[in-house]
Amino acid sequence: RYFVVAMDRSKSKCRILKVDRMDQKELSVSEDQHEYSYGELRQLLGTIETSSKTGGSAFSKTIHAYGIVGFIKFLEGYYMILITKRTQVAAIGYHNIYKIEETVMLSITNEDIRKINSDENKYLRSLQNFDLTSGFYFR
Repeated sequence: RYFVVAMDRSKSKCRILKVDRMDQKELSVSEDQHEYSYGELRQLLGTIETSSKTGGSAFSKTIHAYGIVGFIKFLEGYYMILITKRTQVAAIGYHNIYKIEETVMLSITNEDIRKINSDENKYLRSLQNFDLTSGFYFR
């Protein structure tokens, strides 16, 4: 699974989005309905990491991101596109408006069950030619 953790600036409210990586055909995303404090979140993630280590794998990748652009599927499974760099360009009232500066695309499908398709790289290159840093803004 991928765990996407969101928190407010003061780290007083934290939420978790769980992305299942075991099904190549279906996107399975679920939101934990509980709102965690920062301490509760650290404890939960520590418990998950400890139980994962005994099963043979711990958290292998941590990415700091400002948002999720979305999910996309080609032939071999789903990808998640994350905003990894932003620039504030405006403020409307108390709301800051940001421009996307950098994104990263992560394969969601588990490498152990991924089927190889020679056309997948062609589609990936086409998407990478699409400039998400030009004219895309978020709050």
